[in-house]
Amino acid sequence: MAALGRELAIFEKLCEDLPREAWEALRREVSEYALSLEHEGIRSELLAVDLALQIRDRLNLLLDLAGQLGTEERALIVGAARYFTSKDDAIPDARPCTGLDDDVRIVNHVLEKLGRIEWLIEE
Repeated sequence: MAALGRELAIFEKLCEDLPREAWEALRREVSEYALSLEHEGIRSELLAVDLALQIRDRLNLLLDLAGQLGTEERALIVGAARYFTSKDDAIPDARPCTGLDDDVRIVNHVLEKLGRIEWLIEE
């Protein structure tokens, strides 16, 4: 995996545990953001919509798993979801071809931390 650098610093600020009732709102936010990227992809064929959908799917798997995890692990999932939906991440998501590379690195970082390497996203 590529060095995380700046994106890791941004990600760490977004990590916090949330009450169980907030998980569905976070799931909706992730899905709505992925949908907005799909729509953007209609205008720009260079936007990596396939990566956006893979990120959404991995985050949904993690959100499904969250109830079985401890506080620190849930905070990592929240951080990854917030990083994906943030307008202020390391690389603007709408950047052609590479805009979601940092988001993939963050999600893969969390998957590795949680021992879910079978869910890693290939870049």
